[in-house]
Amino acid sequence: MTSLHETDMQSAMHKAIVNNMAMRNTTMSIDPALRDRLAALADEEYGGVSLSEALSRVLDERMVLAAIAETQRFRETNPDGWNDYLAEADELDAASAPVADEW
Repeated sequence: MTSLHETDMQSAMHKAIVNNMAMRNTTMSIDPALRDRLAALADEEYGGVSLSEALSRVLDERMVLAAIAETQRFRETNPDGWNDYLAEADELDAASAPVADEW
């Protein structure tokens, strides 16, 4: 019979193996100067994270900037649509307002 501790250990080992398989690294050929720029960014802007994490953050930031630019473009090119969006947001915000009489 397996003890609870052994079951927990087996579960932890299984999770570690699955995570390791899902997080497999790959090799990429990039210019050394670019690698050095990424390393400097990782140190200076992101507190010394790995190059992989720094690149992930750069890509995430790029996605956010693109979404902001698209939102700005929508606002400027479709004022009626933008006003509809704001009105719907206000409706949803009002629906989530706290109840006046708390239990």
